Amino acid sequence: MGGNSGMIAGAFSSTSGLADTVLTTNGDILIYNNGRARLAKSTNDKVLTLKSGLPSWETGGGGVTTNIQSANLASQTTTTSTSFVSFAIEITLSDESGGVAICNFVCTLGGTTDKEMQYGIQDDTGDPVAMSWQMVADAGAGNFAGVCNAALATNGSDLDIVGKTETGGTMVMQTPANDTYQANLIVTEIY
Repeated sequence: MGGNSGMIAGAFSSTSGLADTVLTTNGDILIYNNGRARLAKSTNDKVLTLKSGLPSWETGGGGVTTNIQSANLASQTTTTSTSFVSFAIEITLSDESGGVAICNFVCTLGGTTDKEMQYGIQDDTGDPVAMSWQMVADAGAGNFAGVCNAALATNGSDLDIVGKTETGGTMVMQTPANDTYQANLIVTEIY
């Protein structure tokens, strides 16, 4: 081996005395600050960072937090309203600056009249922030899957699922006892 390998080994060997006189505890780190210096080990979950030009143990920052919330329709609900009404599928967003909430609503709809039905995710403003629609082409012929999605700021808003029908129509948000169909709002928050 070359001369450098002996020098590195000697700097940390107990025979040289250089590292042993500075490092005193398992987990200590040897740093240079106008000479060899000991950076004492820190507590769990601290991260090594550079602060004022020197290594330092600090509380970890950054990272991502996720929060998943879910709400279901409690029972089958019917409306003939031509204005948006609540289906009481509600979630309150976290109040986290700079975060985003991915909102997904999936449902099964039915109708008793050949009319258009509209449904959406509504926030505190009273207006739907995302909307979808379904046309019942053959009343009573079956159920229709519905989907509505939105990406919103995590601003503490209260979300609700709303729906309405055209004049003369009946909108049915399904949830039979056997859970074959389900109206479900899932919100994944990332901040």
